[in-house]
Amino acid sequence: LLFSAEHAVDRTQLRQWCAERLAAHQMPTEIVQVERIPRQANGKISRRDVAVRYGTGEFAPVRTEAA
Repeated sequence: LLFSAEHAVDRTQLRQWCAERLAAHQMPTEIVQVERIPRQANGKISRRDVAVRYGTGEFAPVRTEAA
């Protein structure tokens, strides 16, 4: 889970909040607070930049049933 917020967020409380609302398989494995989420010129989140900056450095495009 990657998010931005103006103030620091307690990760333990956020994880507890998620646990109360999500099934176990939906729980985020990592929680990362960043100053700003990278976006493309059209305003969409840049998944490639997120993967490079905050993830493993690997980018895998979203797969659909047709793909």
